[in-house]
Amino acid sequence: MTISNFKLKKLNKNIGKLKDKLKEFLISKSIEVNDNLTLLELIELIPMQLIQPINLYQSLGGHTAVNINNKEIIFGGGSNNIQKLYDINSNIFVSKQNYPYTVTENDGAKYGDTIYYCGGRGSGTVANSTYAYTIDTDTFTAKVNLPIGLSNHTFVATKDQFLLSGGLRANSSTTTVANQYIFNANDNVFSAKSNMRVAADRHATSHIQDNQVLINGGNETNNRFVNYIFDIESDSSTQKINLTVHRHDHKSLKISDNLILINGGTDETGNTTQIFDVETNVFINKKASPKTWRYHTLSRIGSNFLLSGGDNSQWSYSYKTDTYLSS
Repeated sequence: MTISNFKLKKLNKNIGKLKDKLKEFLISKSIEVNDNLTLLELIELIPMQLIQPINLYQSLGGHTAVNINNKEIIFGGGSNNIQKLYDINSNIFVSKQNYPYTVTENDGAKYGDTIYYCGGRGSGTVANSTYAYTIDTDTFTAKVNLPIGLSNHTFVATKDQFLLSGGLRANSSTTTVANQYIFNANDNVFSAKSNMRVAADRHATSHIQDNQVLINGGNETNNRFVNYIFDIESDSSTQKINLTVHRHDHKSLKISDNLILINGGTDETGNTTQIFDVETNVFINKKASPKTWRYHTLSRIGSNFLLSGGDNSQWSYSYKTDTYLSS
């Protein structure tokens, strides 16, 4: 079956009208619109309504938050082993199985419907541990230990594996490492990769695309402005433009393949939010946050973001409208 030229012209005309209406709507919301955008690209720009979150169940810092099925799993922080699921649509916390150790300053990421947690400061041998958490069965399964005990490291999921970067050696507040490892969840194996460009702890990492990760900031004077891409496949890094402000204890998260949201950090920059455009290698300044963010978490809920902790508050943020809504 073919579409006649008349019907095709009519369809294109209707698409054009719809695009014009969408452009008017987006401009009314103070969203920049490029004339060359397709209909699907315009639809992607439509902001989701911000939902007002509730406060955390207690003040948290150094905790971990992982998004799974548009819900957030929060655990640890302040040396506790509590794990809860936060459903922002229902605005409730649901208690889940507690972590095997009390822990803070660890990290976690998901692969499929399983979350992998590793390292941290706390009880027992937590600094060396790796656990898989299955949300459907609400159970933890011990996995292979970390090659070295760590806290204040980062652990990020890429296309088909995880990258573990930097951190403080176990039971140390001063020994920062540059070690990097990939973790293959299917084989339950850590493998060493090339070191970071500079040793770092309290830095941030975010998946860009394929097996590429953006790494920036840190707690040491020689890494506070660093910003570069590490490619797992080629085991090499590519320098990008330096951070425009000093950041550590900040968070970063992927918006799209070339856009990374970066938020918070030290007391001087904790209320700043930027978008880093990987392709054009520029930082785009966003509106200052109403509060300072540090020791918090940043997770993606639909097209919006959820910022949690540093105290007992939670805020939702739309990068499209550049607006915050507090608990």
